[in-house]
Amino acid sequence: EGSEKGFLVRELLAAKARSGLSYDEIAKGLGVTNLYAAQLFHRQARLVDRLQEPLAKLVPLDKQVLNAMQQCPLRSYDPALLQEPLVYRLYEAMMHYGVSIR
Repeated sequence: EGSEKGFLVRELLAAKARSGLSYDEIAKGLGVTNLYAAQLFHRQARLVDRLQEPLAKLVPLDKQVLNAMQQCPLRSYDPALLQEPLVYRLYEAMMHYGVSIR
């Protein structure tokens, strides 16, 4: 992904790898779920103010990156996702039966 979000995600994942910590370990250090911790590093969730300093202590991130993590993430869509059979079948079911299910 060549976007600004893609660049930031690559930078975040590289910093996580350098820290040697798992999402579970980061989550425990922050007092959050491992899902939220993973979403932070994939820019799928916003970093709340109170977690900025604890996260910086766990993972080597500069102030500019931490500030970017505090912005509301933009949703993105990768068309290649529909190549995954399970995702395609779920998409297909929603396209055919979504109105009835709703």
